[in-house]
Amino acid sequence: MFQAGVGHAFHLPEDKALQSVTSIPANAIDLGYRVGYARPGYDADLVVWDAHPLTIGATPLQVYIDGNPQLKHQIVRESMGTTFNEASSKEALPVAPKMRTELEPEKREAFCSKSRKAKANFVINGITNSFLENHPQMPTVFRDVSGGNYTLVVSNGAVTCLDTPENCSSAVARVSADANVTTLDLSNGHVLPGLTALTAALGMVEIATEESTGDGSVDPKKDGNNPENLDFAKYGIQLEGKAFSRARIGGITRAITPPLSDEGGFVNGISVGILTRTDRTLLDGGVFRPEVALHVTIDDKAKVSVGTISTAVKKLRKILVDGKGKHNETTFGEVASGKLPLVINANNHWDIQQIINIKKDFPDVNIVIQGGAEAPLVALELAESQIPIILTETRPAPTSFRHRDAVVGPPLTPSVARILSEAGVYFAVAIVADSEAPMDKVSMHEEIS
Repeated sequence: MFQAGVGHAFHLPEDKALQSVTSIPANAIDLGYRVGYARPGYDADLVVWDAHPLTIGATPLQVYIDGNPQLKHQIVRESMGTTFNEASSKEALPVAPKMRTELEPEKREAFCSKSRKAKANFVINGITNSFLENHPQMPTVFRDVSGGNYTLVVSNGAVTCLDTPENCSSAVARVSADANVTTLDLSNGHVLPGLTALTAALGMVEIATEESTGDGSVDPKKDGNNPENLDFAKYGIQLEGKAFSRARIGGITRAITPPLSDEGGFVNGISVGILTRTDRTLLDGGVFRPEVALHVTIDDKAKVSVGTISTAVKKLRKILVDGKGKHNETTFGEVASGKLPLVINANNHWDIQQIINIKKDFPDVNIVIQGGAEAPLVALELAESQIPIILTETRPAPTSFRHRDAVVGPPLTPSVARILSEAGVYFAVAIVADSEAPMDKVSMHEEIS
């Protein structure tokens, strides 16, 4: 349904988008005479949704197979706060989501040309929500705006007004004197700080399937306990490529990228923090933080390097012990003292419990868990240990035996984010898979470093 929703957003008609996941595949496997349609005489295989099925986040309230309901009302209620019977009493009919607006090529090129100019001027109307309340770089007068109809004025590349249209009238008049001012009239516009992305490959490789277009992959067989063997993404980063443009379109202004580790491994290396803008290089501020975190794996991929996950846990403890001892003046020393965060890729809740024990034994270490498919099972312990999570799947599916207890979310369980939030766990959200999204977004719920 997600892909059907994406197709509809890009102007695939509503009926065709729905047919792409119902009648068309049914006919393709020669079963169109009994499934794929809601018709008399056909199998009663039906799904009842809480919203239009092409809408982002639409969730089944009930699933029927051969006319038999598959979901228990009590479980659905606990996970979603409503049930099929309650939702069916509503009179409003579901409405298909809006399609993306498409401009004519000439208008789009003209708009992009104007907006890319340095110190451009903008007037943006129709903003209904602002999420700049705690943004440190915004003047207090702009952070504290209230109401439901804002105008944003940008002059010479800086925000000069964010307020009601009446209060911004003088700022609008000043920038409107410039013939190159760009005016945008939005419908239900939102303004928020630029997103920071945790990525798998942005700036490290241009084409994921062609190794020659990037820095190369970390050797998983190297001794990860030797600080001399660490790979640093800052030495291989390149600030160009199509993925950078896609990242900016998605609202991403900064990205964090570790060294490539296509084959997996225990120690992945040191990530780098980069800007996604095109007017910066490695010599003039394109890297906002040369060393962001040490990335390691306590999951199935660690077996490539060390054979077993238990060995990976033991070696990680050795890294931290040596960081306080013979390697205290190396990167491992910075990790052991908490100066450099330690990002641990883990999903299995038993592995996460091992990480919590590590935090107890090494309280100075700034641990962040990446993955967290089963983190809700130990949410209270994570909150007590003050270990934040970067969720790489908000609705995880058990893709392997060791991930069989993944908390899949509504309608079978409460959402992962809800469980973590209610337990007091700080978390962010990311999608770190090259095939899914090279500009993998991180939506910060709380600052984690």
